[in-house]
Amino acid sequence: MPTKSKILLAVFALLVPQMLWANAGTPLMWFTAFYLFFANLSLGIIEGIILAVIGKNKYLKSILLAILANFVSFIAGYAILEVFQAIFTSLIFDLKGLYSFWIVSLSILYFVTVYVEAYFFSLAYPKTVRSYIKTLKMSYFINIVSYIGMIVGFFTYSNYSFLSDLEVNQAILDKKYDFELYVYHDHQILADTLSNEFNGSLIKQISEEYSRMYFKLVKDTLSNKLTLTLEENRYDDKNRSVMIQKDFLPKEYRCRNGKFADFNLTQRIDFRESNKEWDIRYNKSWAANGFTIRYLNRNKAAENFALEVPWMSWVPDEFTILNNKEMLFLIGGRLVLMNIETKEIAYITRANSYAIRKLE
Repeated sequence: MPTKSKILLAVFALLVPQMLWANAGTPLMWFTAFYLFFANLSLGIIEGIILAVIGKNKYLKSILLAILANFVSFIAGYAILEVFQAIFTSLIFDLKGLYSFWIVSLSILYFVTVYVEAYFFSLAYPKTVRSYIKTLKMSYFINIVSYIGMIVGFFTYSNYSFLSDLEVNQAILDKKYDFELYVYHDHQILADTLSNEFNGSLIKQISEEYSRMYFKLVKDTLSNKLTLTLEENRYDDKNRSVMIQKDFLPKEYRCRNGKFADFNLTQRIDFRESNKEWDIRYNKSWAANGFTIRYLNRNKAAENFALEVPWMSWVPDEFTILNNKEMLFLIGGRLVLMNIETKEIAYITRANSYAIRKLE
C-alpha cells in the first residue's frame, strides 16, 4: 500500500547515502497513483500465494482474501497518516525528533498492517482449524516479506529530501533586511519587515465568504508600476479581487524576458540588478520535482531540492530571489528563507501567499 512505500522511502533517506544532485523526477507522484490501483493487487496476489503455500489453503480463496486485506490495511494506514499529518506539520521546520518520528510511524503502520491482515488471513482456513493467533504469526512473516519486496522495488525511486541536506538555522534571519513583507493567512493580511520575528501588523481583514485567495501583481498603465491585489484562485472571468497596495512595486523588479504584465506570484521575482550567478527552475505540478538551482558557471553542478517524504507531498512555490545568496519561497503553507551558499533554511511564518518589496 502507499503508506508502506512512502514510509520505506524515508528509511532509504536514513540508510542510503544520497548525492547533492539527485534525480527527483516524477516517479513517486505517479507511482503512488499506480500503487493504489495495481500494487495493492499485486501484493495481495503474492501474499495470497504465500498464505496458500504455507497454510496449505486454497489458492483462489487465499489470494482474494489477501487482496482484500491489503486494501483494508491501506485504508486503515491512510487514516492513521492523516492524524500524523497534523503532528508532522508542526515539527517540519523545527526538525525536533523528525527521524525518530518517521521510525516510530513506520513501526506503528507495520503493526497495524499485521493485525488487520491477520484477520483476513485467518478466513482462508476452514472453520474447524481457524486461529487468529496462528495467522497473526503468519502475518508478521508475510508482511516482512512484502516490506522487503517494496524496499527493493522502491530503491530506484528513493527521493531526495531537502530536509536531510539543508540545515535549519534560524540565526540566518538575525540581521537587518531592507524588505517589507506582506503575508496572507487565515483571511488576514499582515505586514512587517522581513526578520526572524515576523509579527505583522494587520493591513486588511478579508471576508470569509471569499474562497482561497492569492496575491497578484497588476500593472498600472498610468504609474507604470505594479499594484498588489488579492485574487480568487478561479479559472474563469469572474475572479473576485481586492486591491491591497497601489504602486506596490516598480516594474523593473518584474523579471521575465523583459516583459511586464499581470502575473501571479507563482512566478518568481528577482530583486538582483546585476551579477546574477544562479537562477531557479521549478515545476509546481510535481512535489517530486521540487526546484533546481542552476549556476551560470557551467563547471558548477546544478542542485535539486524536493520534499516528497512519507505521508506528505509539498510543492515549493512563489519564489523570490533577494540577492545572490538568499531567496524566499512557500512550502507546505510556510514561508521560508534559504541561503544558497551555506545550504541553510529558516522558517519565517505561516502563509497562504506572500508579497515582498524593497524598502527605499
